[in-house]
Amino acid sequence: MTFKTFGWLWLAGFALALAAALGAGVVLHMPLGKVVNVLLAVGLLITVLMEIYLAVGFVTALIGGRPATGYLGQMLLFLFLISSMLLAFNGFAYMRGEQLSGTSSVYDGVMGGLGRVLKVPAQIISAGLVIVLNGGSAYVNYVAKAKDFLEAAYYLFGLIAALAALRGARKKERSQPLAL
Repeated sequence: MTFKTFGWLWLAGFALALAAALGAGVVLHMPLGKVVNVLLAVGLLITVLMEIYLAVGFVTALIGGRPATGYLGQMLLFLFLISSMLLAFNGFAYMRGEQLSGTSSVYDGVMGGLGRVLKVPAQIISAGLVIVLNGGSAYVNYVAKAKDFLEAAYYLFGLIAALAALRGARKKERSQPLAL
């Protein structure tokens, strides 16, 4: 498994989600929530299968006495795979003036899980902002803004990681001599 695979899967997920949203929403006039339910379920299945594959590789490397930190890094990176579909669907819904929360149970579940993961870092950032900006006033709460910032950072990191993985793979292919 290479980082190139992550880059291609991220771009494919983004393109598939955008194409499905455009096709189903604009051409077939289907509710976006139904499209999101199906594609996010498929995206989550692919993500879980990749995580299982990497976990088996990690355990096999540990048992075989080989370095296994690469597997851990890839497992962490593949957690950002679903961000491609979320970014595409959120962007499409924003452009059309629609709201995704409440229309798709899978989307609500994924965003709820992401919100729970980002809750503690958001509270820490909020506490720091209150101390710095408001002298410790208890009436000011920046948790929602910090959570929005962390969510945007999640999407941005997924995009940057995918592009970096593809760029690195392309440089590697260029540097190898041609076999005759």
